[in-house]
Order: sequence, then structure tokens, then C-alpha cells
Amino acid sequence: MLCGGGGLNWSFIRADLCDEVSIVLTPAADGTKGAQTLFEADERYTQPLPTAFKLKEVQPLDDGSVWLRYTVEGPIN
Repeated sequence: MLCGGGGLNWSFIRADLCDEVSIVLTPAADGTKGAQTLFEADERYTQPLPTAFKLKEVQPLDDGSVWLRYTVEGPIN
């Protein structure tokens, strides 16, 4: 399990070290500038590259959130 920030998460995706992405989406937003992202390429270490995920499972949760699970398909050519 990887629980990093956007940079660490992206680095593991780019290095082909993740086989699944698990996201809990909560129905709320704050609109803060500079808010953390789920994936963020730091060009000092790795380049941005479109990467495909395939939906594996969707599970609604009691609080109105949705749990999304994806397999990592890899770079989009």
C-alpha cells in the first residue's frame, strides 16, 4: 500500500510499481489554490506521461462517498 502525495504516487506509477489505484471520492470540494493532487510529475525526477487505468470496482459507501478501484494499464501510446 502506498499512501504518498502526488509526487510519490506519480513516481511509483511511472516506475511500473503499482498494479491498482484505490480512490475514495467524497462529495465535497474546497477550491483551494495549490491543493494537493493525486498524481503530480516533478520534472526534476520524472516526465509527465498519460497513463491508463481500467475500472475494476465501484462501491457506494454509507456516507455518500464512492470507493473506486482501478487496475493500472500503463502508458497510453
